[in-house]
Amino acid sequence: MGFYDYGCALTGLSLVGQQCDLLLVRTNGSRRDPLWGLVTGSYNRLGTIDDPAADDPSGAGLRAEIAYLKSAWTALVEAGRLTHEGEPIVEDGPFFERFEPNRHRVSLDGDRIEVTLFHHRVLALLQDKLPDLSLESLVTMAFADAQPIAAVVPDQFTVSLRRLAALQKFLAGKPIPALAAATQHTPEYVKRTIRDAKKRAPRLREAVEQAEFEDYGAA
Repeated sequence: MGFYDYGCALTGLSLVGQQCDLLLVRTNGSRRDPLWGLVTGSYNRLGTIDDPAADDPSGAGLRAEIAYLKSAWTALVEAGRLTHEGEPIVEDGPFFERFEPNRHRVSLDGDRIEVTLFHHRVLALLQDKLPDLSLESLVTMAFADAQPIAAVVPDQFTVSLRRLAALQKFLAGKPIPALAAATQHTPEYVKRTIRDAKKRAPRLREAVEQAEFEDYGAA
């Protein structure tokens, strides 16, 4: 079925071989609402991430958060609110694989659910610059008037929530960007995405340069 090599939605940096942050987005017309915080995992070259909890024996907090996210998903399945290719979803499966953009069409109450991916180092930099905020302030900044997939966001899941809040602050009211297409994965192409990212996202140049030397090996 081939590989689908997407790039960071903010910078266009190649995600091949990289840690990235995944965001589930509910789309309706021009609205692009987040469904949960950002979950970090390894890009699987199919448009999403492999289940990060399965390969992270030390990440107890991450496993708990994904379990909570899956339970919220299951509740929507049982309520008949989720469909796949127009048909009701009646079973669970590998969670993140459901959102591979070139294979699946998943909808919530008729609204398409899409995946957006960001290079982890880019959002980590934004997160580091976010001041300490209460859980209530984080939820407000992260979701605004959108409805997260789970009605209650426990305070132990603030890491992914801080990343989303930092992203929303950076976007300053602009829509959450869609996946950036990347048609190649050669070393020359990766170098070009780095050069282009420095021009495309000057406010994120520090993160791009860190990725250039620490993640791409000074590609």
